[in-house]
Amino acid sequence: LPVNGLITRGEYATSSPAHFSAAAKEISFTSLKIKVAGHCSPKDDALSLVRWSEPLNGPRKLSLRADANRAWDLASALEFVEEAKNANSSILSILEFVEEPLKKQAVDKKWSIIDQVIALDNFWNIGEIHYALDESLADLAEDCDYNFGNIAADLRRL
Repeated sequence: LPVNGLITRGEYATSSPAHFSAAAKEISFTSLKIKVAGHCSPKDDALSLVRWSEPLNGPRKLSLRADANRAWDLASALEFVEEAKNANSSILSILEFVEEPLKKQAVDKKWSIIDQVIALDNFWNIGEIHYALDESLADLAEDCDYNFGNIAADLRRL
């Protein structure tokens, strides 16, 4: 399994993309995951993402991933996407996905994997950026009391 580089929240403001790029050559990352959201505006997150994407366009192409850890509502997530596209129209060619861009979705105060995925699909349909699940899978496991047959059944319904 390939190893990913990781830039934590706040680190992208103080670290150098050039320094990371040099380290990535030695460690042979295939992708760089940047934690976004929660500490600044979606616009600032998008601009930081674009700044970090520039060294990835060298001879050894790395893909880029963003992880919002469910920090945004739909409007903020779409603002992030639009600001990233406005800052660098080719960002979509290296951004694989945004991991868990949307807050936990609840209908009548009850969370379900289906409601979460419906909201994420809406994000994808409007923003044209793929998403990945993380916390939602942990919530699903908890909701199913870690019964993997029930987890599989819920995932098949998607």
